[in-house]
Amino acid sequence: MKGVFIVIEGIDGCGKGTVVKRLVSELYETSKDNHIFLTREPYQREWLKKFLSRLDPISQGEDALKLFVEDRTKHCKIIETFLKKNIIVISDRFKHSTYAYQMAQDVPFEKIHELHKPLLAPDLTIVIDLPAEEAVKRMTEGRTQDAHAFHKQDFLIKVRENYLKQKELLGENIIYINGARDRDSVFADAWKTVSEFLKQRNSK
Repeated sequence: MKGVFIVIEGIDGCGKGTVVKRLVSELYETSKDNHIFLTREPYQREWLKKFLSRLDPISQGEDALKLFVEDRTKHCKIIETFLKKNIIVISDRFKHSTYAYQMAQDVPFEKIHELHKPLLAPDLTIVIDLPAEEAVKRMTEGRTQDAHAFHKQDFLIKVRENYLKQKELLGENIIYINGARDRDSVFADAWKTVSEFLKQRNSK
């Protein structure tokens, strides 16, 4: 039996990292038959730090697209190896981030979509939906505000709108969860979504 590829997505500050870690823990504890590979994007992070330090939110959209797709192509080969071994692969971000963020940088959907056609599609994607205002508040509370353009409220408003379009645009199994609640409630919805999906898949 082939493995399962699950992606957790959302704008910066939505709390997806917490959901990912709890999800892996719950899957591990639920059954000894669950073998899990946890990963994240970008897969190779060093280039991203350099890129973000000089990012212009509009003019460098094409550059960002190229770099993320190159990184994702390598990542997909690794994911596919685990899927062939009947392993549950969970990724913190995947292609949906590129659609959301680079479309906010004025890169056309069609251009992004064409580059992703040869690549892997997740079996299930969960988007933790959160208003941009709340995301910025969470990211800046108790810390020095992150200066790079991807964390500005007006930019994140566009990013969120792009996430909300993806179920229709991509025609994939994408579930939206209200992230503007306490962590336990958000995780409960995510766990219910994943467990029901796996149960239905295993019954086939």
